[in-house]
Amino acid sequence: MSPTKVDPSQLQTQSMSDKGLSSRAPVTTSSPSWTNDPHRESQRLDRFWMGMLYAALCGYGAGAVTILSYIWLTWLQANRLAMLLVIAAALASCVTVFILRYRLVQASRRQAIFACLDAATFVLIVLLCVLDSGINSPMTYLYILPMLYLGIGFSMRPVLVTGFIGLAGCVLLIALNQGPVYGPTNMLQLMTLCVGWLLAILGALNRDRQAEVLDKMRAGLERLATTDELTGCLNQRAFMAAASLEHERALRYGHTMALLMIDIDYFKQINDEHGHMMGDAVLQYIGATLRQTARKADVVGRPGGDELALLAPETGLADASTLAERIREQIKSKKSPVPMTLSIGVCATDTTGEDIKTLFQRADRALYAAKRGGRDQVMVFDGRNDSAGVSGLV
Repeated sequence: MSPTKVDPSQLQTQSMSDKGLSSRAPVTTSSPSWTNDPHRESQRLDRFWMGMLYAALCGYGAGAVTILSYIWLTWLQANRLAMLLVIAAALASCVTVFILRYRLVQASRRQAIFACLDAATFVLIVLLCVLDSGINSPMTYLYILPMLYLGIGFSMRPVLVTGFIGLAGCVLLIALNQGPVYGPTNMLQLMTLCVGWLLAILGALNRDRQAEVLDKMRAGLERLATTDELTGCLNQRAFMAAASLEHERALRYGHTMALLMIDIDYFKQINDEHGHMMGDAVLQYIGATLRQTARKADVVGRPGGDELALLAPETGLADASTLAERIREQIKSKKSPVPMTLSIGVCATDTTGEDIKTLFQRADRALYAAKRGGRDQVMVFDGRNDSAGVSGLV
């Protein structure tokens, strides 16, 4: 059977509620508060990394005060002026980081930037120790601070790379030492640094595992919130949200979009004669068939009851009617749990203007016209002579 145009004698001015459409749940497109909100997650991460930046700046400030006090108390020793210049350069860098803090925190590779800053801290401490008394300098005790900083919020790769740079710097200080060598003391310093690195690695491993578990939980919650459990298609909330987004995209870029409203003929009779378990099996079968037939860009949903819907982006009315007829024939000819047929109403944005609500209304009306016309057929709204709003069907 070829696609059939809706006859106005079959459908006059019937409202959507005449056939029980008012029994559907109110349509809302907002997501539940407990699902993963990308904007909220981005704000949370921005606040975290801003806190990391402020913690680093406070650490630099406290370290600068400590080192300046040490320089003041040991001013008569060598290289004190050079050490002051290094501290001044470090503080100037801190001022620059503070000025650029919002750009750094919101950068796409902010974790790599913060890891580079931490590695620069290791280099700074090594340089100060070389200017003082090498591995025997009291400033080597500051070496543990950037290592502990790694353990706060970095993932595994920055921890491994930056920690290795810090450990290599400590080994370099031992190798460059020209004064007396205190073997046990130097070994204790190196072991302390290794323990700090190990703790940072364990912290990063734990964070990565927690992030993986949270991602799986969020994906599961999102799937539960957006998927109809019986058919595996989108539920009403998610389908309407997807339809609104596709409609906005179609209007923005001048594309077409088709909507197929699909109803199982005599579904109540199937439930009465074969039981509700068989009715569920029929819905599962229809949902699986639609998902297999649909393209990757198409959206399949269950607006409610025994009705399903297919949204086809960048599809005109002619192609949509052909798709609807193919689905109807496929369900009718395939080996289904029980013999069944479909009635399908088709509408497209190239015939309905700019209102998503009107698109659903007219697809629904085409569907009910198909059911009143004898079922097991496709009815198409083509929008000609539509001066009377939703009742102008041809």
